[in-house]
Amino acid sequence: MVICYWLLAYRAQRDDQRILAFMGGFDQAVVIEGCMKKDRLDPLARRWPVILAGLGLSVGVLRWFVPYRSGEWRACPVSGSSIETTRWFGIPWKKRQTTTHLATWLRRHEPGFEPRLSFVAERSEFAYGRVLHSCGRAPVIFMRARCVDAIIDENDDTKISGLVTVMRSGTKQEQEQQISGLDESTAR
Repeated sequence: MVICYWLLAYRAQRDDQRILAFMGGFDQAVVIEGCMKKDRLDPLARRWPVILAGLGLSVGVLRWFVPYRSGEWRACPVSGSSIETTRWFGIPWKKRQTTTHLATWLRRHEPGFEPRLSFVAERSEFAYGRVLHSCGRAPVIFMRARCVDAIIDENDDTKISGLVTVMRSGTKQEQEQQISGLDESTAR
């Protein structure tokens, strides 16, 4: 009897006709009447499990290769100014810029001065706990920026312009000597 009902319902869906189905005994009749259409699902709705599985798999794979947070530090070898950029999922989130007293002095005396930022370091963090570090060479003046700020505040323009000349064209040893010499003369 149930099989007959399903066959009639299937035929009604297929033929899109009104049907009457009687189920039960003679004394108990169940009448089902309706115009049943075959449910036509949207092709995208039928594929949602596949789409979700593919999305989950791609996110799982990308978690190994795409960092969720990264930080990058750059510094100017002449002025010691620096920029720290933090990115979340590749989108710049926070940018912190440090301007030294030497950069301010250079902007006053050379209006076209813009810091040339060079790579110092980068840190990338991935979802599974993996952390990558990459480091460049930090400029001499970057490591002693606070010391140089005190030197700039207490020395005259000729000594500062000598420091700028050495920072632009001197070797690493000459730069260290120049900063140490100005630091010692400031300490006296």
